[in-house]
Amino acid sequence: MQEYQEFTDLLSSHDHSLLEDLQVELGTTHVTFHKKLSKSELRMVWRTFTALKYRVGVHNDKINWALGDWMVQVDDWYGEGTVENWMEWMLSDIGLEPHRNEFYRLAGGTLIRLQSLEDTISDCCLILGFVGMKLSPKDFLSLSKKIRKQTLGQLVKSVKDKIKLNAEFELRLTDFVLNRNRFVHRLWFEEIRKSEFDHSLLEKLEQFCINLVNDCDYILKAFEGFRAILLQEIATSGKSSTLPERTPLLLNPGKWQLEAMMLAQSLFGQPK
Repeated sequence: MQEYQEFTDLLSSHDHSLLEDLQVELGTTHVTFHKKLSKSELRMVWRTFTALKYRVGVHNDKINWALGDWMVQVDDWYGEGTVENWMEWMLSDIGLEPHRNEFYRLAGGTLIRLQSLEDTISDCCLILGFVGMKLSPKDFLSLSKKIRKQTLGQLVKSVKDKIKLNAEFELRLTDFVLNRNRFVHRLWFEEIRKSEFDHSLLEKLEQFCINLVNDCDYILKAFEGFRAILLQEIATSGKSSTLPERTPLLLNPGKWQLEAMMLAQSLFGQPK
């Protein structure tokens, strides 16, 4: 028989973790189930294999053979004909592929948006470095409320308290950080392990991404405005020649930059 090694190499760390938790072993020539699985657990294994099937190509023989081993084990545990009786939801799973792929595209766009925010915060940290403040995006997006508050305090101090912290912005940043962390680290597997994988679950995940992007855009515009405020501070201080080329001076801000600056002041707090 052809070996499964290439198949196992294609599994993600999350896939390996799930199979390990369920005590499903991918041997060199077969799949071994070391304990009897519930029907819901068997569906999770099925979905792990079929998701990989569509990622690498529907004609991958190794995945087809693994699915064959799965079918044999299902009928062995729950009686001959069980797989045939399950065919309706198995076909339904396959029918979810277009919707699932649409969610993947949305999730990818969400990730890019999150990176845009981190890049803008990196700009702020880079500029703050020229006034002696050593901060990083991790400080602003820390899960620790204390660290975030201290970091925002230093940010306000850097422009000589011309803006003040706004409690509503801090609360929204807190919610964003928690949701961002969940999205990046565990959202997908957390949800599919506790819910039926269907259109309603995908819609729930899509709405989570949409809400996260909306919050990200709100915070992103604030930091874009703050970056403009910082640059103007440095430009008027005579230290503009030390700024890196990637960060343009905003001596004559355009309309969008002025709007961002005004929003930053309203989100962080009105000038003193």
